[in-house]
Amino acid sequence: SSRHLAGTAANLILALLCLGALGALAGFEGPAQAAARLALGIFLLYGIVGFLSEVTRFVYRAIGLEVPQNQCAPALSRSAQEFWGSRWNRFVSHWLADLVFRPLARRRHAVLGILAAFLASATMHAWIALVPLGGGAALSMGLYFLVEGLVVVAEMPLQVHAWPEPVARAWTINV
Repeated sequence: SSRHLAGTAANLILALLCLGALGALAGFEGPAQAAARLALGIFLLYGIVGFLSEVTRFVYRAIGLEVPQNQCAPALSRSAQEFWGSRWNRFVSHWLADLVFRPLARRRHAVLGILAAFLASATMHAWIALVPLGGGAALSMGLYFLVEGLVVVAEMPLQVHAWPEPVARAWTINV
C-alpha cells in the first residue's frame, strides 16, 4: 500500500541523511561531536532496520506470503517495556516471550522472566558482536541489554505507561 511505501521511503531517507551527517562529522572531535555521532548512529540504525523490515515484507508479499510487521512505529513508544515488548523487532520479542519470559511468568516470576529474557538477548547480541567487533564491543552490547532489562523492571513501580505522553516519550528516548 502507499502507506507502507511512504514509510519505507522515509526510513531510507532517514538512514541516508544520517550517513551524510556522520560523514560530515568525521573530522571533528570532542564531547559534542561524540554525542552527535551517537544520536545519528541510533537514528541510522532505526532507519536501516525499518527499511529492511519493510523491504522484507514486500519481497514476501511479492511471492504471495503475508508477513506481519516486525517494527510497529517504535518511535511512538511510551515506555521501554512497550518499545522492547511490542514495537521493536517483534519477531525476536515474541520468541523471547514464548521461550524465556512466559515459562517463568506462569510460575509467578514475571520479574525474573523479564530479566532472563534480557539476559538471553544480551548474550545473543554479545555473541553476534564478538567476532566482527571484538570483546570490548561485545561486552558493551551485552551490558546495554542487561541495563535495558533493569530499566523495564524499574518502570513497573514507576508506572511510566501512565505518565503524560510527552513525559513518557521523553523518558523512553532517554533510557
